[in-house]
This record gives sequence, structure tokens and C-alpha cells, in this order.
Amino acid sequence: EALTIYTQIVKNKQYPFSGRFRVNMGNIYFKQEKWTNAIKMYRMALDQIPNNVQTIRFKIMRNIGHSFFKMHQFTNAIDSYEQLLVQEAEHLDFMTGVNLMLCYYALGD
Repeated sequence: EALTIYTQIVKNKQYPFSGRFRVNMGNIYFKQEKWTNAIKMYRMALDQIPNNVQTIRFKIMRNIGHSFFKMHQFTNAIDSYEQLLVQEAEHLDFMTGVNLMLCYYALGD
């Protein structure tokens, strides 16, 4: 039900906070284990969230990496996590670092 309401809201181009609703939609898809839909919503949110809101952008990028990790697409997850390391090292959390190491381990590196 929440997804239906969020979809109606984000279709309104004049609503300035639709990026945050897309994050919420991505989170719902993530909880439902619909990883591809989650990634799609997170990427759409990144396009709408301003660059000056780095903390939220970091969390979105981290969630994209976690979604790839859950789908066992370790190369894509590594790309997402390493991008965080390069751009936002000060926001890096423990779980992201652990997942990055697990991705390398899964690929035999």
C-alpha cells in the first residue's frame, strides 16, 4: 500500500522531495528482497538528491552495494563499495567494509 502512495507522489514532478520517497520505496523493495527494484529506486533517488546532501547520498550508494551483495553480484557490489571509499571515506561504516572484504573473498581475491 505504501508503494502505491509513494508512486503517486513521485509522479508529481512539482513535488520537491520525491527523491526521498524513492529512497523509501527502495527500502521497501529491499525488505521484500526485490533487489533489482530496490537498486532502480535508489539510482533514481540519487539523480534527484542534491550533491550537497552527502550523508543521504552515501547511504543510498551503500544500499545499492548491499543490494548487489544480496544478489551475489559481487563485482557490482565491489564497484559500489569502492566508489564509496574513494568519495566518502569519512562516512564509511563497519558493515560496508566487511561486505567489501566478503565480496573479494567470494571472488577469490
